[in-house]
Amino acid sequence: MVLAKITQLNNNKTTFLLTLVAEETLIYAQAGEDVSLNLQSESERYFQWYFDNTQIAWYNPLGGHKTTEEWRNRLIPSHASLLIKNLTQTDFSVFSCTVKYKQKEVVAVEPPVLLPGDQLSLTCEVKSKDYTPQFHWVDPRGQKMVGGGTLTVQATSLHSGQWTCVVTRAGKEKNVTMKVTVIDLLPPAPIPTEYTSLSRPFTVRCSLAANTTWAQVKSKGIPEVGWSFCPAKPPCDKSSLFRLSLEDAKPTWKTLTDRALRPRENPSRGDLSLGRNLAREEDAGDYECFMKFQDGVILNRTVRVEVLRIIASPGTQLTTGQQLNLTCITDYPLPPDMQIQWFPPEVASSSSSSSSPSPSAQDLHSPHLTLKEVGSDQNGTWRCELRRGDTFLTSAVVVLNIGEWGVLCKIDFFKLYIMLLCHSLIKHMPGALPWLIHIFLSNQ
Repeated sequence: MVLAKITQLNNNKTTFLLTLVAEETLIYAQAGEDVSLNLQSESERYFQWYFDNTQIAWYNPLGGHKTTEEWRNRLIPSHASLLIKNLTQTDFSVFSCTVKYKQKEVVAVEPPVLLPGDQLSLTCEVKSKDYTPQFHWVDPRGQKMVGGGTLTVQATSLHSGQWTCVVTRAGKEKNVTMKVTVIDLLPPAPIPTEYTSLSRPFTVRCSLAANTTWAQVKSKGIPEVGWSFCPAKPPCDKSSLFRLSLEDAKPTWKTLTDRALRPRENPSRGDLSLGRNLAREEDAGDYECFMKFQDGVILNRTVRVEVLRIIASPGTQLTTGQQLNLTCITDYPLPPDMQIQWFPPEVASSSSSSSSPSPSAQDLHSPHLTLKEVGSDQNGTWRCELRRGDTFLTSAVVVLNIGEWGVLCKIDFFKLYIMLLCHSLIKHMPGALPWLIHIFLSNQ
């Protein structure tokens, strides 16, 4: 008789029990497998097979055989053997034969869901008068764990997945596998900082661990699931962003803030990620994705978002000869393994004769860049890149408008004159508005 059974002893302890009892031959099996019950018998014998004392098949020495209607597509009787195809949970009982050899095949029931910190007890047991087998376990990461037939651990996300009990007898091994589910969030901690800029999108990632469903989560009691935010600029006024409603058939987000952040994916698939197409300066801070269960267990992941930006002092509208300070910063100090690199406008970097001194290579790798006298050749887009070694993280840009003082003044006075003229015409001659629009469009 072979028994493979999984039962839950209490809410915080899961036991996997494998019991084997046999008179002559031991057979290990699982759900979905085909099992052959083989007997040692002489020829010219009749075999009558029973399931729970109910006859299910017979075989005679002439090759004649019959199977009951209920088992017709799953049993193949032959001389001294019975093939059972595709074991199911309903096979949890006793198979017997009139030659006095009994065997019992049962498939495993999937274990209950666990939370990190629950006690997980795995037991693999063989009861036999003739021999004592050896056991060891293989965890979901493929690591061998010794300790005999019983193994007790405090559940973590690393224990979620397929466990294998390896039973060794007379140099031969048989594996019995079972699935353990430990609810947790991804990505695993610690989570690297997410870097973005005002010209780039960003995503704050969080999701259920692989192969975990909301039905399994709710089996531990409907938790509170959501996002909270602590801005980078002090003080940390922690606010709620979203709550996930699990009361309905499909999980739905409830927005608790007027910020333009949006969930990235459908939460039905377990993806809880947030994001925005273009980051804002106020997006910098710590985002907490959490699940709070009724028994006090809290699962959370905190993702820090840093927004790279360029500060230009005294501004971006400059005249030739002015001093300009450019600073590429985030709200938090950069780690020592981070590097900043500046990229001047293409005209400035490729020009052989510059009207103003170009920054040195050393200056271009500093977060603070000073241009003592800007020139028209430095006009345009400056880019600041943030890297960790050879890995690009993000970049920020600033556009400088540099010109002669007189030209800038003439342009400003001309714009002012045109604005006043248009205002006067519209005020005293309302019919002039279509004419002004026509002139404006024809000059675009």
